[in-house]
Amino acid sequence: MTLSLAPTPAPTTSAEAHEQLGELIFLNRNADARAGHTASVSGTIRVVVADGQALVRAGFRVLLEGEQGIAVAGEAASGEETVALARHIKPDGVIAFHVTNRYLDLVPVVAALAAAHDMQAVWIHDEGEDALASRSDWVLVSNNRKLLEQPRIAEAASEITAHPEWRLWTDDFNNLFQVLRR
Repeated sequence: MTLSLAPTPAPTTSAEAHEQLGELIFLNRNADARAGHTASVSGTIRVVVADGQALVRAGFRVLLEGEQGIAVAGEAASGEETVALARHIKPDGVIAFHVTNRYLDLVPVVAALAAAHDMQAVWIHDEGEDALASRSDWVLVSNNRKLLEQPRIAEAASEITAHPEWRLWTDDFNNLFQVLRR
C-alpha cells in the first residue's frame, strides 16, 4: 500500500505554518560523524537530513531544496544526533526513518529507539506501484499518537515485531547479527 498525504493549504502567516506543518526529520542511515545543526524556517516543512555519509546528506539536501514548500533545516550524521534533534520536534512533527534494506531488518531497531524516548512508531511498507518503483520501508516516529493514528497512515501501517531481548542501539553499540533477515 502506498502512503500519500494530501497537501495542506498554504499557510498565510508564520503561526499558521507552524500550526499546520510541524517539522520532519529524515533519517537514512546511522553512522558516527561530525555534528549537525538546525535553523529556523517559517512557512515550510522543515527537514533535517541524517546520514553517516556526507555525500549522501548533500545529495538529499540538493533534492529536497529543489522542492517547493520544503526547507532543509539542518543535518545529523548519527543516530544520537538525530535523537538529540528529535527532542526539539514540534508536537505535530514526525521523524521519518528510511530503513529499506534487503539484508537487515531495521524496523524493530527504530521502534525500540522510539519507545526508549517515549515516542510512538509506525512502519510503512511499500512494494512500489510498478516495475520501475522499488520497495521502500519507512518508520514514522512522533510524540503525537493521534497523528500516527490518522486513517491514511493507519491504513498503510504494518505491524512491528518487537524484540525486547535486543539491546538498544546507540552510536556506541549495534549488533548486525541480530537484525539479519533470515
